[in-house]
Amino acid sequence: MTKAEAWGLLLQALTYLGGGAVLTIALAGFFSKFMADRSIESHKAALGQETERLKGELAKETETHKLALKKREMLYQKELEAASAFIALHRFIEPKYAYPDMDWDDAMDNVVDDFTDTSVRLRKYISTYGAALSPENRVQIDACYMLAENHQYAKHEGSQQTDDAKKKADEFLKQLKEIEARFLAEIRA
Repeated sequence: MTKAEAWGLLLQALTYLGGGAVLTIALAGFFSKFMADRSIESHKAALGQETERLKGELAKETETHKLALKKREMLYQKELEAASAFIALHRFIEPKYAYPDMDWDDAMDNVVDDFTDTSVRLRKYISTYGAALSPENRVQIDACYMLAENHQYAKHEGSQQTDDAKKKADEFLKQLKEIEARFLAEIRA
């Protein structure tokens, strides 16, 4: 074998080996790409499912919040109506000057005289707006109602009961002011 033939044979062997290496590299590249594509498709599918699940949860949560907001809006409207009605009732119950020299004792006489009517109005108010009242207002309005109810006949029971009823009437009016102030604070909060 001559030197030229040996070099030819060596080149031919390297060509076969190089071609095999290229073929091996090509097959490895193809297989790697195939596996990577399958992995990417698998991850895409998993992410698609997770996205759909999250969309469903978000839609459900959104509907829950919408319902809660609508409910709160309706309750706020009722609370606003209750506050407005109470303010009107408070203004109606407050003593008015009946004559120029009227003093506070005379005003308390008028409040005691109106306790029967006042207790009826408070009972009606509670039955209409009781569900929309805050617990604090409900308790205090109930106390005002009971105060009016308990002292409505004081003038028929003697002067001592009338004097006690006048003191209670003053306390009653102070409580009405407190309730009104609380209503306004709750509405504006």
